[in-house]
Amino acid sequence: MAIVDLAKYDLLDLLISSIYSDDKKGEWMYDYMQAFSVYLSEQVGDRLTEADNEEMKKLLMDPEVSPEKIEDFYRARISNYDSYLLAATLVFKKTYIVNYYKNMALATKVQQDPSAVLWEKLVKEAEADNWDEVAKLCEQMDREYMTPSAKAQTNL
Repeated sequence: MAIVDLAKYDLLDLLISSIYSDDKKGEWMYDYMQAFSVYLSEQVGDRLTEADNEEMKKLLMDPEVSPEKIEDFYRARISNYDSYLLAATLVFKKTYIVNYYKNMALATKVQQDPSAVLWEKLVKEAEADNWDEVAKLCEQMDREYMTPSAKAQTNL
């Protein structure tokens, strides 16, 4: 498999968020988008020249600037911009998900929660870009540990 397969999976599904409130899901998405924005700015900024950066500053000061104009600016200066953007997006998404799985694996191991083994499998499969397997493991995790009755029996 390849990291590109990650594109077909929803972030919230991969975070196994079914038991969480809409507010909590909204917080996750907000945090994700904030972090992604910083990451993408750094990635794209590293591809621009000083002159490009100066021109971008001027463009951003224009009250009439639109997201489309900014995207056109980047497309004109970064070869294969759309492919580059997709690759950067997938790398960030993978990193975010793997870190989440690692944190959950560690927390559940410390708590001696029975779901720890499954979290460790999720880390392994996500790092290897086996996203179909990750999706299956997420469904298993949801079914076995995240339903209200199963959650009551675990330390999550």
